[in-house]
Amino acid sequence: MALLGTVLAQQCVSLTKPLSRRLVVSRSIQRRKGKCPLVIASSPLDKSKFHESSNGSGSISPASKADGQGDYDTSLSYLKEDYPTGLNAHGETNSTKSRAGMGNGVFLMLMVNFALHTVAYFWNPTWVHSLALSHSSPKIWQFVTAAFVHANWDHLFGNAFSLLVFGRMVEEEEGALGLWATYIICGISGNIASYLSSPGSATISLGASSAVFGLFMVGVLTKLRPSVKQLLEAAILGSYVVKQVLQEVQMVASGASIVAGQMTVGHMAHLGGAAGGVLLVILLSRLPPVP
Repeated sequence: MALLGTVLAQQCVSLTKPLSRRLVVSRSIQRRKGKCPLVIASSPLDKSKFHESSNGSGSISPASKADGQGDYDTSLSYLKEDYPTGLNAHGETNSTKSRAGMGNGVFLMLMVNFALHTVAYFWNPTWVHSLALSHSSPKIWQFVTAAFVHANWDHLFGNAFSLLVFGRMVEEEEGALGLWATYIICGISGNIASYLSSPGSATISLGASSAVFGLFMVGVLTKLRPSVKQLLEAAILGSYVVKQVLQEVQMVASGASIVAGQMTVGHMAHLGGAAGGVLLVILLSRLPPVP
């Protein structure tokens, strides 16, 4: 548990780092004399645009072999492969390149879900069960925490697969904090819809599926851009999402329910999460652009 706590803490710290294109702050330029200057440059970096001025003042000015002010100092080490703030020699963020298939936001989210279910499975503490949404006596926090607990391993792995696929899409477009905001907001909207469908009953709502349906909608809608590649991706993924949502609508309209093991699928929670995702995209699209 201590090791798991360390990993989660490290991932939480990484979420605070900007995930968009960043400026490079490099102290790797070693001057011939004295101090090491601070250089801030945007990528892609081209060392041919900079040289050390011959007056020894430590200023950096545009290089030109024709101006007679001096050539490059071969002892200068310009931005080695380990760029500390995130840009490599190709102008790409190291975080994007190292993530490959899973970003920090998705990884931390999966870790939280798996950690809570592991604790519930092996130690079965009452505090984990209190995280699920009780329709008979709901607590405010349960509308959030219910999206992080699951009834069994099959329930968890089914949601984890969709979270991995669509969560990655949302994180690529909106960043790790955007992913977490989407997950929590859509989880809340899905749990509210689930509770309103049977208030005061003995029903217990739990699982990430309401938040996952929100990720479905956000992941597809954010791909609707004037690009052939993104439109094709949106069309393929959108056909799957539309099929899933229409199935939920049909189940709710018919009053039928799917029973999986000892659980009844919460169709209203799924539709509530999807609606939350659509509203979130609409609201964000109305915000003024960042200058």
